[in-house]
Amino acid sequence: MRHPKYWIKDAVFGTLSLLESWQTAGFRAILLYHCVGVDLPSAVPLKLFRRQMAHLKSNYDVVPLRDFKNRENSNGSPGLVAVTLDDGTLDNYTQALPILEDLDLKATFFIVTGCIGGRYRATYYETPAMNKRQIRELSLRGHEIGAHTVHHLSLRGLAREHVVAEMRDSKRRLEDLVEHPITSFSYPFGHFDPQAWSCAREAGFLSATTTYEALVPRQNVDWWALPRIGVDSSVGMAQFRGKVSPALEAYERLRGRR
Repeated sequence: MRHPKYWIKDAVFGTLSLLESWQTAGFRAILLYHCVGVDLPSAVPLKLFRRQMAHLKSNYDVVPLRDFKNRENSNGSPGLVAVTLDDGTLDNYTQALPILEDLDLKATFFIVTGCIGGRYRATYYETPAMNKRQIRELSLRGHEIGAHTVHHLSLRGLAREHVVAEMRDSKRRLEDLVEHPITSFSYPFGHFDPQAWSCAREAGFLSATTTYEALVPRQNVDWWALPRIGVDSSVGMAQFRGKVSPALEAYERLRGRR
């Protein structure tokens, strides 16, 4: 059962998103998912994920992160959204992929390469990870494969050579697997520092994502510290509609965080 605070957030976001002044034209957002349709902490239920993806399909231009930077997004166009899924867990293939394919939406899957064909171990759970064939199929279907390190370690404060190895080894293995360049990276836990930021650039990534929750700014974008909007089981549809709109910035201002 959802905590009452989430119903309050639904109400606040729902109200903000209904205000005429919060139009979605010209805005940009990157969504962050983990598990979908499985009995794990914070996993988004399957029916809710389908409703969320259908909402995106009806209201926004949805593109993989690799296409985000060069996509035209003027004030006269719909909002631009990228859907990203972190870690490379098996449910991303068995549960999320069929919905994405049914709606003809392309997403970005960030893979922990040390878990391929095995199990992904998080703080409070573990679950099967995708294998090589499944990752290759995602790529062949037009979805983007991104790097998420080898061992899913926090990169903040690590020795530089360790950070470089985690980034470059994961990038190289994925490029060998899908046979094309890997240009997007996701910092594990969203943790990064100036050293990790510079390593991401030097490794050849064209973008890197964090877990800082905000819309992508219209100007002066730091492409190696991109914000993302987290979506988990606590996010109802009213809150989802509000978060994927300029209402997100209004909500953060109400909380005094902007």
